[in-house]
Amino acid sequence: MLVSPRGRWTTTRVGFAQLVPARGFETAPAELRLRLENALIPGTAIERYGRIWRMGQVADEERAVVGRIGYERAGDLAELWDPELKDFKEERLREGLTSPFALDRSNLVVIFQLRSGRIEHHSFTGAFRALLNEASGEPIWGIRPIVQGVTWERWRESVTRVRHLEVRLERPNPNYQGRDEIERIIEGAKARMVRMVFDAQEDEVEGLNLDDEVVHEAIEHARADYGNVKAVADIDTEGGRQESVWRSDREGAPLETRVPLDPETREARREALVEELPDAPAEAGQETIDEELRSEFVAPPPEQGEIEIERPPEQEA
Repeated sequence: MLVSPRGRWTTTRVGFAQLVPARGFETAPAELRLRLENALIPGTAIERYGRIWRMGQVADEERAVVGRIGYERAGDLAELWDPELKDFKEERLREGLTSPFALDRSNLVVIFQLRSGRIEHHSFTGAFRALLNEASGEPIWGIRPIVQGVTWERWRESVTRVRHLEVRLERPNPNYQGRDEIERIIEGAKARMVRMVFDAQEDEVEGLNLDDEVVHEAIEHARADYGNVKAVADIDTEGGRQESVWRSDREGAPLETRVPLDPETREARREALVEELPDAPAEAGQETIDEELRSEFVAPPPEQGEIEIERPPEQEA
């Protein structure tokens, strides 16, 4: 890891994603580029989960568009001195952070700065897609992460602490292959589908116990093509704690790398973002969004800590 003489980090994490037009909005490349240009409007604002996200200024740099998005929200209360009252006054501070990006016009790959614990893959991609669609006035754009493949076993060994787990379980055909606990849950509830969500206790240093019988069977059942798994973990590195996500539908984690950091602004250097674009393993020319990536229409997950059970339809007499 590169550090400056003063010990400050000189590189920062970046992620990759690819824009894809939603079904019904596929068009010729020239028209698609025009639609994109009309979607990158500085000042566009949307609200997501208590944060106000905005599109900043954008600029053309050869084949890429560079810019940044950012959010602000109400922060902590502070007691500040008021010279008129000659006393301390309680005020709500504002919190905000930005994420510079570079967007390749040729294959719609976007590289963006990650901010550990505050702007991760899902928060950036969700906000970026929403800002583009807000400026477009209709749901033209979808977005998907670019992932690097890694097996579940290898991913588990690479992380420090698994803190969140979502497992979707489906009724198997022909049988449960010895997964007795999962059979008891699905058959006992007469369910077609079960969704489980687990969150580790904050003071539990080792995170979730993935070797628990129910948890282990649920993961194995989903990985046997009877559902899917999403796991979120922390990784301790020299640069601090980072987040890693594993998804069974892609058998991998979002692609990341590091680029030089501007020591004054603490933002990724924009020329470095542009230089990294050719290295992103995107499929140039893709014109449709996959059904499984149709995030505009996916229902939100159940509340954390719950087991959601979907019962089969009533049989006709």
